[in-house]
Amino acid sequence: MKKIFILWIILSLLLSSCSIDWNDEKDKKISELEKQIQNDTFKKKQECEKYKDKFEDKLEKKSKERDLIYDLYYENLNEIFYSNSKSSCFAVSSFSQVKFDKESLNEEWFIITDLLTWDVTRYTKDDLFKYYYPKLKELKWK
Repeated sequence: MKKIFILWIILSLLLSSCSIDWNDEKDKKISELEKQIQNDTFKKKQECEKYKDKFEDKLEKKSKERDLIYDLYYENLNEIFYSNSKSSCFAVSSFSQVKFDKESLNEEWFIITDLLTWDVTRYTKDDLFKYYYPKLKELKWK
C-alpha cells in the first residue's frame, strides 16, 4: 500500500510539474495575442472610417430626393463604429421628415446601417428602449 501511495505522489508531482509555465511562455503568448487583437481592432476601426464619406454622400443624395416630397427633411450621421460581434462596420443615424398638407405628417426614425452589406434597420421613438438601444449595446459591447 505504501508503494502505491509513493508511486501516486511521484506521478502527481511529475504531472503537475508538466503544467507549470516555468519560462512564462504562456504569459508572453497571451500578451502577444492581446496586442494583435488590439492592433486588428484599431485597423478595422480605421477601415470603417473610410465608409463615412460614402455614407454621407448617400445621405445627401437621399436628402435631395426627399426635399421634393417633404417640406422638411433632415438626416444626421451620429457615428460610425466597428462591431467585433458582427465583424462589420455600422453607421448610426437619425432622420426627421415633415409634410405640411391637410394632415400633417411627421416621422422620426433612428437607423442602424451595416456599411458592408448596406442592410438598414429603422426604429421609431417607441422602439428606442425595447429594440434600438439593446441592438446598439449588442453591436458595440459583445
